[in-house]
Formats: sequence, structure tokens, C-alpha cells
Amino acid sequence: MKKSKLLSLIFAASSIVALAACSSDPTKKGNAIEDPTTEKVSSDTLHDVKITENKVRAFVKNGYSEYKIVYGETLEGAAARAAGYIQGCISSATGVNLERVPVESIGTIVSGDKYILVGCENKFAEAGFSLDGLNLASAGYRVVTKENNCFIAANKAEGYHLAGLAFLRAVLGYDMISEDTVIYTKKGDTLPDMDITERPDFEYRLFTNCLSNTDLIYGTGFNPSGSLFIPFGGAGVHNCLKVLPSDTYYGEHPLWYSGPAGSSQQLCYTAHGDNSEREAMLNTVYEKLKIAVADNPNMNNITFTQEDTPTCCTCDECNRFLAKYGSVSSTILGFVNDLDDRLQADIKAGKIPGRDGSVGFHIYFFAYNATIDAPTAPEGEKPSKYTQGNENVGVIVAPIAAAFTKSFNHPDNAKLANLVNKWGKICNHLCTWLYECNFKNYMYIYNSFENLIENYRFCKNANASFMYNQGIRQNTASTAFVRFREYLASKAQFDLRVKYGEVRDTFFENYFREASPIMMKLFNQMTQWETHLEETESTLNGGIYELIEKTEWWPSGLLKDWLKTIDNAYEAVAKYKASNPSLYKTLCDHINLESLFPRYVLYKLHGSLYNDIELRNIRLEFKKDCEYFGITQDLEQGSITALWKSWGID
Repeated sequence: MKKSKLLSLIFAASSIVALAACSSDPTKKGNAIEDPTTEKVSSDTLHDVKITENKVRAFVKNGYSEYKIVYGETLEGAAARAAGYIQGCISSATGVNLERVPVESIGTIVSGDKYILVGCENKFAEAGFSLDGLNLASAGYRVVTKENNCFIAANKAEGYHLAGLAFLRAVLGYDMISEDTVIYTKKGDTLPDMDITERPDFEYRLFTNCLSNTDLIYGTGFNPSGSLFIPFGGAGVHNCLKVLPSDTYYGEHPLWYSGPAGSSQQLCYTAHGDNSEREAMLNTVYEKLKIAVADNPNMNNITFTQEDTPTCCTCDECNRFLAKYGSVSSTILGFVNDLDDRLQADIKAGKIPGRDGSVGFHIYFFAYNATIDAPTAPEGEKPSKYTQGNENVGVIVAPIAAAFTKSFNHPDNAKLANLVNKWGKICNHLCTWLYECNFKNYMYIYNSFENLIENYRFCKNANASFMYNQGIRQNTASTAFVRFREYLASKAQFDLRVKYGEVRDTFFENYFREASPIMMKLFNQMTQWETHLEETESTLNGGIYELIEKTEWWPSGLLKDWLKTIDNAYEAVAKYKASNPSLYKTLCDHINLESLFPRYVLYKLHGSLYNDIELRNIRLEFKKDCEYFGITQDLEQGSITALWKSWGID
């Protein structure tokens, strides 16, 4: 499906969606409780938001405004981009296109001036404001008004990104529901008094399903996917054999690898117990790491991480570490700590161009598959580099074996939850890499919705500053209410105080409009059915690789009932067909996307219900819709073209 630019997709002013009041009655929206979480919100948050309506300070009224948007020169042009996004949203919401100018074009601010100043550091200071002592980290910001002007300031590029969205929320009631649905609940007649000091609850925020859509990433406040880790060896993660390819080094240094040439799936971080070879390996990696750090002065994180295989080295020396510390990850932690010692010393000595030590630089490794277990110092032994991370060393914990349709507080996830907590004590910088789909069955619903906020809170309380949800990376859009999960993740990763029911209702009421109660009913039926299967089938527990595609588990009558509900949803929005064709098409797209899940299962498992001509026609229509939405894979390791071939419609 071809995607237009964001601003051309935002609803025209005549069809801007207004939020309805969210119900406090948990039965009104389909029996899903409002806030199913039990995990308390971490105290390590900063959301100091003071907004008071100012009825005197006119902003945009009767198609006119006296305001200008002024932007300064900041890291990576972030202030200019934020200013441009503010300008575009004001235009979409009010029809007024404010002038946008660089700070060099204005003089001293005097009484009567009306500016929105983004990243104008000198003007911010002249107005008597400062960011000192606010603990904004890399993504925090301040938005404050004085007289007729509004000042927007941050320490880093990501702070300006989020600050612009905060301004739009305060002034216009802005919210991005999805890439084609932006709402404004305020007219913007006046500019309120604002004093906002805020940072997101996770400094870095990623969600796989929308990584390819830069407009959606920016508008919902996620981080761009390539902005977090320096591409070491050409890759952000799973890069150890890209940094030390066996084709290049095995002949001279076979002890660096866990197996023979051509089958070396991982490195051996002890060099099979040969200290001189380990030192040579460390030197080689570090020389490359220095160059990567110097070449990327605006990025503060890098990984040296295991390849994506469920293996680790099992040589005698690695097994000795395993026996002593309870995990072979102790060998990786020791190696990365040694890399960090060298890097921090060189930064302190001024030997790394572009690095002065004023901002921390972090090296991450993986706790994943064979290395998921956290090391423990033997009784009576003090923590060492093999059991405790350096100040700037981070770990990416990926509990791939968890059941993500349950919370980390569920007994089924107790072991992995304990590991997340343990790693949070070993390393000051914790990235939690969670999962949000069934990788064997992309097209099926995956009921992790109500557990998402609780799991985020759990990870935050375990010391996580980085949240990444891996879902369906290959498809442009995904069925089974993935759009709702994206929206929920964007809200919860920013502010863990959000309530599930309120976020859910806001999404459904605006994404489906008049079809909201119908689609809410469908959503509840689908998620409840998956829960029923997990509770009654011994082979199902909510893991991400479970085989859930059995004909007897998905009765044709159930699937047909769901498709009748879809038909009712189309009828509910039919009134827009003549009055607002653009809105009608958007809403029909939203409904049609959710029809793909039951259609996929019905046409695949119950094709015998149709005659040959009927079956071919409905399968061709299904294929056409998948191509329209950009669905290219129905499982992680397989193209959907295999399905078309099996159906004889390739």
C-alpha cells in the first residue's frame, strides 16, 4: 500500500476527531477492566506538568495569529524539525500557517513580541530560565511561558522531539492515534500558561511494528530505530562476528571462536583460556570500537553483542566460568568491562575525538538465550568484573522464553522476572527487549494488551531505562489490533501512570469512530477466545513460538460471526460515504485491516466450506487486501507468497 506523507493524511479541519469522555464504567466498553495492572509506578519519574488556561492571551483566532515560531541551531537540527512539526500541526488544526524563522532573524525580545521559541538557548537564558539541576537526561525538556512568549528547551535532540509534542498537547489537545488519524481537542484560540518539566519514563523507546514509518515514530514519540546504537561492524545488535568475522581472523586466531571455521556461531570471550589470545582479541575489538565511537559523536550507546543463535561457547574454560559464576555470561561481562575500562580512560584523556566525558557513553551486551542467566559471585568472594558491570556498562535482557500474554508477576514468568531484576542490579543501564507477537503465526491475535503496562512498570522498577518491543518487523501494517498495541505502547513507554482502559477507549473511539463499540466487542471476543485456548489447551501458554493454528481450535462458526461483526462495523460508518469520502475510506481501511485475521484463518483452515469458484474469488480478494496493506509475511521466517502458491493464486 502506498503511504502519503503524514500531514496530507491528517484529517482535515472539518473532520478533526474530538475525544469523547472516557467511561469509568468497566462494563460499558466490553467488560475489560480499566487498569488491570498491580505493579506500582516507579518513583523515578519526572512529569511536572502545570497548564492553566489563559483566556486573555490570544493565539489563533478567526483565521489569524500574531505569533511566529522561532528555532535555534541545535544538535542534528532537532529544534528546526520540532518547530516544523509544530507549524504543520497548527496549520492542520486551525488552518493558520504561522511563519517559522531562525533565531538570528529576531532581535532582543521586547514587550509585545509573540514568539514560540524552540531551542533558542540564549533567549531561554535571557528570560531567566535554566535547565540546570533538572535531571532531564537525553530525552527530557522544559516548556514554559513568560508574558506572551513560550520557550521550549532541552539538552538533546530527542528532548526537542518530545517537547514539541508536549507543546501541541497543551495548546491543541494533540494526539496521534495512528499514522492517518491525528486528533485535536482544543481550538487553539488562546495560549495557556505553561510550566512543564518532563522526561519520558524510558529514556529510549522502541516498538517494532512501526519502525519503518518515520512519520508515525515522530508523531507518537518513539525513538527512530537507528538513533540508539552505533552500528558497530555495520549492525546495531548481533554484531560480534561482524566485528570479528571468522573469514578474516580464524586462520591466525582460532581460539577467538566457539567452533571451527565456517561453523563459529559465537565468540569465545575467554579465548579458550589463552590469556595472550584473549588480550589480542580485546585489542582488535577495541581499536575498531574507538573508531566507531569517534565517527558517531552524537550517539552515546554501542553494543558488542552475541549473534542471534541459541548457543554459547562450551569450551573447558567457559564451562569453568559457568560452574564458578552460574552463567557463561560472566565471560562476556568481563570482556565488555575490559573494553569499557579502556574506552573511559581514553575519553578522560581526551583521546577520542568528539568526546569530552560530559555525557556518559555506554557499552551494551546481550543476556539472551544461552546467556540469559545472570552471574553470581561465589559465597565469600567480592563482586568482580565477571559479576558486576562497570558504571557505564549496560545489558540488553531479552527473556524470549516468557509468556507475554501474561505479566511478569504471573507465576509462569517468575524465573525470568527474577533474572530481569537480577540483571538490573548487576548493570546500571538495563534495556529490556520484550516480544509482542506469535512468530509462528503473525496473522493471529496475540493477547498481550492488558499486560503491557504492568510489564513496562515491572521493567522500570527493575532499573530499565530502555524499552524495546519486538513484534512484526517485515509488514507495513498488521492485523489483529496491532495498531492499538502501538498506540498503547507509545503512551505507556512515555508515562507509566497511564490507565489501560482510558488509553483503549481513546484509541477505539477515534480510530473507528461510530464503529467503536462494534470493534470493541470484536476485540474483546478475540482476546477472550485466545485466553480460553490457553486455559484449556495444555500445549498453549502464551509463548511467542507456540503453534496455535489447529482447525479444531478455530471453529468456522466463530470466524464467520466475527466477519458478520466486521460487516456491522462497515454499516456503522456508511454515513460518511457521501458526506466525507476521505474519512470514510480511512475508517473502512481500519476495519478492513482487522478483518484479515479471521479471513486468513477461515480461508486457510476451512476452505472446504466453499465451492472452487467461491474459494478462489475470496482468496484473491484477501490477497489483494494483504498487498494493499503491505503484508508480506505471515510468519517470521516465511513469505506470504508461499501461501498464495499453496492456494494456486500466486
